[in-house]
Parts: sequence; C-alpha cells; structure tokens
Amino acid sequence: MIGDELISDEPVALVELVKNAYDADATRVEVRFEGSDPERPERIVVVDNGTGMDLDTVLTAWFEPGTVVKRKQERSPGGRLYQGAKGIGRFAAARLAESLMLESKTEGAEEGVFVLLEWGRFDDESYLDEITIDYELHPLPDLERGTRLTLEKLRKVWEKEDYEELHARLSRLISPFNDVTDFNIFLDIPAHPEFSGEVQPPELILKPKYLLKGTVDEKGFFTGELKVDGKRHREFPGHKLGERDSEPVCGPFEVEIRAWDRDREGLEPISERLGMGIREIRRTLDTYCGVSIYRDGFRVYPYGQKGNDWLNLDIRSRLNPVKNLANNQVIAAVRISREHNPELRDRSTREGMVMNTAHAALEEWFKEVLSLLEEERYRLRPRKERIERTDPLFEAFELRETVQRARSELGKDHPVTRLITEAEQQIKAGVERVQEVYSRLLMSAGLGHMVDIVIHEIGAPLGK
Repeated sequence: MIGDELISDEPVALVELVKNAYDADATRVEVRFEGSDPERPERIVVVDNGTGMDLDTVLTAWFEPGTVVKRKQERSPGGRLYQGAKGIGRFAAARLAESLMLESKTEGAEEGVFVLLEWGRFDDESYLDEITIDYELHPLPDLERGTRLTLEKLRKVWEKEDYEELHARLSRLISPFNDVTDFNIFLDIPAHPEFSGEVQPPELILKPKYLLKGTVDEKGFFTGELKVDGKRHREFPGHKLGERDSEPVCGPFEVEIRAWDRDREGLEPISERLGMGIREIRRTLDTYCGVSIYRDGFRVYPYGQKGNDWLNLDIRSRLNPVKNLANNQVIAAVRISREHNPELRDRSTREGMVMNTAHAALEEWFKEVLSLLEEERYRLRPRKERIERTDPLFEAFELRETVQRARSELGKDHPVTRLITEAEQQIKAGVERVQEVYSRLLMSAGLGHMVDIVIHEIGAPLGK
C-alpha cells in the first residue's frame, strides 16, 4: 500500500483516525474491537458523531494525501484547529487492516456514502488517482451523522500489551491542560474490560508528588507555582530564566511538570493513599513517563512516547543523580501553538518536529524550568549518603513486598519467612554495592560523552 510506511505502528494508526474524528467536529468517538472470539477480534470499528462527509469529500479530500481542503483552511467549521493536516488517515486505515468499509453521512442527508476497499489493489499502482473508487449511496438509518470505519482482515494479532499501549496513547492524546473538554474517547475491548470505557489518565498521574505549572513568556520570564503533595509550596511571579538578556527564540510556551520520587520512601505514602503496590506505581510511571508536546491542545508525536527521552534527561540525571530528575520520574507537558510558535514545525511524516534553532531553544528553556523544580525538590529531600536508586534496572531486586506478605500469611517466625528476610537483606547489600560501581561507570561514561561533544564542537569550525 502506497504510504503504508508513514505510520510506525498500529496504536499510532488508531490515534490518527481518532484525530480525524476531532477534525470532523465530533464530540464523541468510539473504538471497538469486535468478533466472535474476544481474544482474537476480527474487526476494529471506529465511529464518530462528527459532521460526516458527502460523496465529493470522500472521493477527493479523504482519498488524496495532503488534502488541499485542510491546507487552505486552518480550522474546522466548528472552530477547531485541524490535527490531521497532512491527510494520512487512509494510510492509517491501511496499516491496521487489509479491508476497509467506510460509511459517512452529513446531517440532514437522506442518503449516506458507502465505500468498500481492499488495500491490496493499491500495491501495484503509482498514484491513488489511477484507481477507481467504487461507491454506493443509500440510507444509513443507524448513523444520524458522522463517519464509521469498519476495518477487517486485521494485519496484527492484538495482545494485552497492545491494548495497554493504545489506552496509554489515547489517554495522553488530550492535553492535561484541559482545554479540550468537548471531545470524549471511548474504548470497547471485550477481552480486557480494564481498558474499556471512557479514556482517562490514571489517578496516580493526576496526583503527583511535585507539580510545577506556569508560562515562559517571549522575554524568558517564568510565571507559575509549585505544589508539593497537593499544597502550594512556592510561587514564581516573573522569574528570569537563562542569561539576563536571553530570550527563547522558540516563542512563549506553557509547561506542566509532574514528578515523583521513585525510591520506596517516596512511593510508600502514595501507595497507601491510592491503594496501589509500589511495583504497580513504578509500572504506571514507566508507561506514562516522559515530556510530551501539545500543539493547540493535541499531542505531537513521538515526544513523551515510551522510550523517547528527547531531552536526554537520563544522561543529565546520571551526571548528577542526587539532584537531577530522570525521565522515568517525570510526566510533563509543553503547550505550544501554531500562532505563537510558527518555527516549531512538523516533519513531513507528522512524527516529530523539524530540528531547527527553535526546537533547540525549546529544549534549553524547558530544562531551565525543570531546574526550578529540581532545586526545590533537592532542598526538601532528606540527605542521603548513597545515590537515590531511580534506575529501573535495580527495582526488580526489591523483596520488601514479598517479605511483608510472607510475614502476614505465614508469620514472622516461620522458616520460609526467615529465609526470605535473610535473602532480602543479602540482596539489598549486594545491589547497593553494584549500584555504587554502576553509578561511577555512568559518571565516567557521561563525562567522556561530554568531552566528545566539546571536541566535536570545537573541531567543526576549525575544519572549515
């Protein structure tokens, strides 16, 4: 299929189709996995209550990549800024399944548009306009208005991890600034009801240990406030970031940083308050961690996606692990807009932005804001001789929960409990010794990396 490679994976494809529903001024979109066997769904149905499409729109705007309609118009009839500006919704559908049934109807129309496509027909053609699209016009009584996409012959066998990833991505699609309140996303996954229903972020994400919110203006002044455990801790009524005369060439932006202490002492109060286990909390943070970017209320991929440490927070943390936050401790959002940040432009694939001066400035100024939180956190945290263990490499070796369970179920004097307790103490001591060596190696590697960068930056102009 032409353009199939533009979509990196299936969850991203479904996110693109949900964005199309938003562009159509829908207030509700449903993503349903259907079939006789819940564990092996036969089809995916995406249905919205948006404005729908007439025949001309289906045959032109929907089946022509980079549609002229969305390039000439910045906003939908309902006033929303278009998110599917590059017109790759049909490629998203092709990524998900071999067959597509499209049904769409505009409000007040007596008949709707019906199109059935087998994407295999596109593989041997050079241009989409060389293929004849077969369509029908007939009443759609169960669709008052909007669009329904039925995707069959799925290209992927969906597992629990895929549903979890889809839920996480959709929950992060809407900005945490809550400026999009008239668009609701619903999932229907019979095999996994825990991921079904209205998509919302978990309670843990809404109740961070540290919360810093504010705005960086065009002169480089930060205005905002820091909360700790939900209580106001410090206000910043116009704090100058960076050098005295420096200004963010990326333009002004809003920021919201949520952060957690990942060590046991930091997570135990949260565990008791929310009724979550320590490991469950860490897994949730691992799923949602990162710094996302939202343009006009919608997320820009792949920023903040799992494994996407675009700010190199992990390297930064390893150089100063006592003070600097690692990527897996932070869930943050940067809010920009097309109007005020015109130089922060998407790449042609719509996954990531152009790496230009404005992008580099956004990185630099976000870290300036993050440093404000880190400074306050450093003052609040009790001093420890050993380095805080934020690296997930060592979290799997903790046995405290196992020891506590053994004591409650078997008793503290039971031979098994004593053996587990002794093993826990030995493992803890061994891990701390390994951690010390590991931290020194990372510090050396980080310094070596910095030296390489300095040599490269100095050598580049000399070699011209």
